[in-house]
Amino acid sequence: IPQAPEGAEKLRAADFSARISKFLVPDGYKGRIRSLISVSLNANIEQLLDEISELKETLNKNSTNSSKPPSSDGLARPKTRSLRQKSGKKPGGQKGHKGVTIKVPEKADIVIEHYPEECSHCHLFGKCKGKFCRQQASRYVTDIKIAKEVTEHITMRIERCPLHGGALGGAFPEGVSARVQYGTTIETFVVNQSMDGTGADKISRTARNFFGLESFSTGSVINMIESCASKLEGAERFIKQQLVNSTVNHYDETGVNVNGKLNWTHSASNLLFTLLVLSGKRGAAGMEELGVIGKQHGVAVHDCWEPYWKFGNVAHALCCVHLLRELNGVIENHPGQKWAPKFKMFLEELYGLKKSYDSCGRPMEECYRSYFGYMYDSLIGIAKKENPLPEISGKRRGRRKKGKVRSLIDRLESRKESVLLFTTSCDIPFSNNAAEQTVRNLKVKTKIAGCFRSEAGAKAYLRLRSYIDSARKHGFDACQAIRLAFEGSPCLCLGC
Repeated sequence: IPQAPEGAEKLRAADFSARISKFLVPDGYKGRIRSLISVSLNANIEQLLDEISELKETLNKNSTNSSKPPSSDGLARPKTRSLRQKSGKKPGGQKGHKGVTIKVPEKADIVIEHYPEECSHCHLFGKCKGKFCRQQASRYVTDIKIAKEVTEHITMRIERCPLHGGALGGAFPEGVSARVQYGTTIETFVVNQSMDGTGADKISRTARNFFGLESFSTGSVINMIESCASKLEGAERFIKQQLVNSTVNHYDETGVNVNGKLNWTHSASNLLFTLLVLSGKRGAAGMEELGVIGKQHGVAVHDCWEPYWKFGNVAHALCCVHLLRELNGVIENHPGQKWAPKFKMFLEELYGLKKSYDSCGRPMEECYRSYFGYMYDSLIGIAKKENPLPEISGKRRGRRKKGKVRSLIDRLESRKESVLLFTTSCDIPFSNNAAEQTVRNLKVKTKIAGCFRSEAGAKAYLRLRSYIDSARKHGFDACQAIRLAFEGSPCLCLGC
């Protein structure tokens, strides 16, 4: 076999194959070999072009056109683009809006009089002060006074009671159990700050420097959080049972770092209750640990993640806001897809009609739902014509590679009933935003603190968040709810 010419590695594949075949291949087979090489090269080029297209689409993904969270956008954060349409109203407070401002107090606690500078050195000021001076103008400054207050509890003993006989002794009130301890106001402040995302070290510094609690440590912060969480075991069971009995629930999950390991927080919520549970698994096993979706007999609103479909005891409603983001991605990365903007406009129009019916307190009529169902099928038909399934070449086994656009179309076609389920009832929402709001505070907490140092700390935090968010939905603020928990009556915040 003759040696390949110098610089052959720099030649194009077709030229090199032609030179080699000149020496090795008989004349009758050269045309056939060239055609086979050409087909192989064309297939490789098509494969490379598909990979380049997929990589570009991946690079173009952000929080506005996919399910990626805003925290993943990094420094190249895209311009904020809301899915909401313009209302036509001017920015700021609208006409008839009830304003809120600082009110002038009826009586000031401290009154300071300011006289002219010249009067401070005048020997006749004492005579003028009561005769010629009158009030010119007044201004008020509202501030708070922070002072440490120590309460001593003393039990008294009567050695010989003339009425009952024998010795009698007083008892300390409930909650006063240690020789020296912190009061409920400090405990409420600490737990509230922790729930807002502040770390234990920063809370302890604030208590020492601002409140004058010299010996306040991070251990005190952790003990207060665990103490409050331990009082909420019964409230957590009550919340879970109420969600099991609910007709419409929202579900979501998010990752959380616990002592360097990835764990998952599963959430279930409705208009009145919120439940957050930590699990080492993300899929159906983790959802079973949540203890709600497997026992519910109603509607489950979620983001179409596959493990949710394993629960056949509920009707599934999909978050259409997630679909709008995916359609934005198709519109941006595949300009030739004419069906995507039409389908996006279809969903937005249907949402507008849904809101008008919700304001009237009644579901959409059957005629409208039938019409929009027909429109839905028509748009899916157009999308399938624009994206036909690829032909199978040769004896290749396995499923045909459809691509992300065709996969989205097939998902919309197979899940039509779940996509349009929000039109059947006023109680079923258009989006799953309620579930995403329940895990948003957790993402803020982990962004500030980095991670949870222990599994017990993560579970205590989630139990407190479940209780506080449920209390908020019943009209109680966080400080009220935490104080009631420390006082032993947390269920007053939950309507029971």
